[in-house]
Order: sequence, then structure tokens, then C-alpha cells
Amino acid sequence: MERIWVGTVAGVALLAMSACEPEQATVLPLDDNKIKVIGTGYSEKSSLESAISTANARCAQQGKEAFVLASDTGYQGVDKNAALIIDVLTAAAQNSGSAPGYYPSSSSSEDWQTTLEVRCGPQPR
Repeated sequence: MERIWVGTVAGVALLAMSACEPEQATVLPLDDNKIKVIGTGYSEKSSLESAISTANARCAQQGKEAFVLASDTGYQGVDKNAALIIDVLTAAAQNSGSAPGYYPSSSSSEDWQTTLEVRCGPQPR
């Protein structure tokens, strides 16, 4: 019974961490009211959301709206086969209960990267 409770707490903690993932985006100025926004995240969706929200916020600071001109998203994390092996071994070690302590994770907040080219322009009336 205790193992189930510990696993549930760990699962809830992992879910809470992913829900509170800080936005990680870099903004680079380009010519002609354009910016390049590079967002990263644990998933394709989170990297895209990070890039879009950062672009929207940057353009809103100027009283303008963000228009995406180009986008590219790619995986740059650990090799997926190596990640699977790490995750399986980690799960086995956690379930055995014989080795309490730190367990490695194959995921990182920089696994996915989205690059947007954005033009900040006037908001429609």
C-alpha cells in the first residue's frame, strides 16, 4: 500500500512540475519590425506555446499584434532509443524499492525547440 501512495505522490509532483513549466524563450531583433523567437520545452506543444506567448507579449509591449511569418519546430533531446532505455531502467529501479534516492530522467526542458519569425504590426480596427 505504501508503494502505491509514493508512486501517486511522485506522479502528482511530476504533473504539477509540467503544469508550472517556466516559459523559456529567447527574442532576437530582426529588421523591418520583425523578431525571431526561439522557445523550448519538454514537448512540441510547450515549446510552441512558449514561443507564441513570448512573441505576443513582445509585440503587445509596442501596442502591436504578432504575425507569424515562418515557423520551425524540432526535437533536439536525447536519442529516443536511449531515452526509452533510461525510462525503463528508471521505472524498474523505482518499483524495486531497493535503491531509494535520485533517479535520472530522459526528458529536459530543452528537448523541443520552436523558432518563429514574427512581424509586429498594427492591430486591426
